[in-house]
Parts: sequence; C-alpha cells; structure tokens
Amino acid sequence: MDLTCSGCESEICSTDQYMKCSSCKKYYDLVCLNIPVQSFKNYKPEHKESWNCPSCLCSLPKSDNSRFSVGIASQPPIKTMLSNNCENVNMKRGSRVKTTEQESTTTDTSLLLSEIRLLRQEVSDLKQQNTDIGLKLSNFSDALNQKLEDFEKKMCAKDEEIILLKSSILQLEHKLNLSEQETMKTELEIIGIPEENNENLCHITMLTANKIGVQLNDLDIDEVYRIGQKTH
Repeated sequence: MDLTCSGCESEICSTDQYMKCSSCKKYYDLVCLNIPVQSFKNYKPEHKESWNCPSCLCSLPKSDNSRFSVGIASQPPIKTMLSNNCENVNMKRGSRVKTTEQESTTTDTSLLLSEIRLLRQEVSDLKQQNTDIGLKLSNFSDALNQKLEDFEKKMCAKDEEIILLKSSILQLEHKLNLSEQETMKTELEIIGIPEENNENLCHITMLTANKIGVQLNDLDIDEVYRIGQKTH
C-alpha cells in the first residue's frame, strides 16, 4: 500500500519508518517530524500506537496532554517545525539544501554550459565563414563562366572570319588559275634561235612569224623575253 506524508505530500518510501496519528489517522515521515531514525527505533510500540500528530496534539485540551511525553508534546506544528528547519529541509521530502558537492557540480555545469555556448558561437562563426566563402566562389564561378562565354563568342566570330578568308582564298586561286589559263592561250615559246648581243627580241619574233607565214605587228606582241641564262 502506498503511503503519502500529510506534511510534505510526498510518497513515503520506507514502509516501516513513519508515524501514524492515532486521532486523524494521517501518516507522516520522519523527515517532516524531524525524528532521527535511531530515536524512532527506540520508540515503544504503545508509544507509536498512541502518538498524535502536532496538529491534533495542539487541538487537544491541555488536561489530556499529560499522557504524552514532554518531548513529543512540546513539538511545534509541522509547518512551524518545517519553517524552523528550513535551512536543512525544503517542503518537498528529501529535498536538501545544496551541499558543497552539489555546488561544485553546479559550478561545473555552469562552466560546461559556458563552453557549449562558446562552441556554438564558434560553429556559428564557421558557418558564416563558409557561407561567405561559398558566396565568393559562386561570384568567381559566375565571372569565370561569363568570361568563357565571351571567349567562346569571340572564337566563333574568328572561326566565321577564317571560313570567309578561306572562301576568299579559294575564289582568288580560282581566278588566278583562270587568268593563267587565259594567259597561256596567247603565249608562244620559240626555241633554237641563237642569242646575240643587243638583239631586238620583238623584231626577231616578227621575222620568225613571217617566215612561217604568220603576219604580226608590234601591237600583237605584249612581251618577249628569253628563258634561261645567256650562253657564251
């Protein structure tokens, strides 16, 4: 059966270390009654059975107090007793004032919390730095991509220009070939004519043409020249 202390309203953990009021039938633990465990063990059974709580004891007529021991009868009410011993016991059962060990634990906890806050701040700073670095890298990447895009456009323009130049070269080569072919139609090579000093090649050409039955004049000849070096 679970017993509840009427003084602190907490569950009485020990099943044999408590006092039951013979008048109101309420239960009280030894902590709220400020009764040492050793003193409780020395109580006689008849004393425990006839025990009255401080509240009931105060409500009894004075003539009836003679049957109680001075130590028990002189106990103040529970609330007054708890107030006088507030330095050692809180209203909740088993809740004691912080000991030196508890204070040390609290100090360690405070230091740990402070270190955790500092660590969180450092993590937050690192996240911000990473964000800034990521933003810079993103901006650099965008600028690099823009430069690459501009370079590709220039290369495409150069490629188109090269294609146009190649087309122009092909057209010029074709025109040159046609011109050479047209020129070759009017060219005539004469061999076997001895070379002399101060010779007139145009006159020699017209004489040669007349000998083979071709009539030429100065307007029909554009240019006359010998091929090769002069032989001695």
